[in-house]
Amino acid sequence: MVVPDNVLFDDGRGKLLRQRLMSWCELHTILRLPTGIFYAQGVKTNVLFFTRAEGEAPAKDATKAVWIYDMRSGAPAYGKTNPLKHADFDGFNRAFGDDPFGRANRKDQGETGRFRRFTREEIARAPIISISPGSRTQAATPRRT
Repeated sequence: MVVPDNVLFDDGRGKLLRQRLMSWCELHTILRLPTGIFYAQGVKTNVLFFTRAEGEAPAKDATKAVWIYDMRSGAPAYGKTNPLKHADFDGFNRAFGDDPFGRANRKDQGETGRFRRFTREEIARAPIISISPGSRTQAATPRRT
């Protein structure tokens, strides 16, 4: 599912959607796309990868942790003269792994990497997560990236 940042970080309906998605489904991966790919220039979008929870909805706490891959930081400006290509997803495809359900053996690339794992507890403590190189979460100084 492709959603703009405000769906992930909004306090209103976005918060309700996040809570339901993380409780009723296993939200295993978020791919943060470069700015302006699906919507107007400047709009940040994300691809959500999730599977249905084992039990019947509404389940509770189906998501234990979320992997986030950042294609935004250091990305070139994409557009008509520089379109997004299949090769631009190579790093994400390697990090995601071969299992389409997100259960492949993965490695957290640390604070300077593009692919990181956040537990449900970390997300609850700091609902605005920054994966920009050099940061972990935004508990003390919230900011959008």
